[in-house]
Amino acid sequence: MFKINIEPIPEEEEESVVIRCHSIDDEVISLMNRLKESKSNNIVGLKDEKIYQLKFKEIFYIEATDNITTIYCENDSYESKMKLFELEKAVPNNIFFRSSKSILLNYTKISCVSPDFNGRFNARLTNGDKMVISRQYVPELKKLLGL
Repeated sequence: MFKINIEPIPEEEEESVVIRCHSIDDEVISLMNRLKESKSNNIVGLKDEKIYQLKFKEIFYIEATDNITTIYCENDSYESKMKLFELEKAVPNNIFFRSSKSILLNYTKISCVSPDFNGRFNARLTNGDKMVISRQYVPELKKLLGL
């Protein structure tokens, strides 16, 4: 078991991660590799013929419908040229999870969840949107929430 410290910093400071350990073993190396893989903090979104850099922490969910992938933030939505499965590989899997066949959901944007019928869950996001989590993806949500 290890201790986790989180220290808020001003926006203008560069974010960093410090790993303090007794020895560099396979677990530490695995953690370093996962951090390196997720070092990109954004993806590209298109809106009104303009290209935007969207930070992962700003994204509420990503939805694919009718061959169009849409990225939803608090007040805006953007189109992506990437397919949902490609975005699933690009976003950090410790923040985003697949909540249905067509949606990747940022679990840090969930304010509350409640069970629904047939094993599904309902989630209310911090912006007020309501999302359904399909029963096959509920175990992943529970894992992310530490349940």
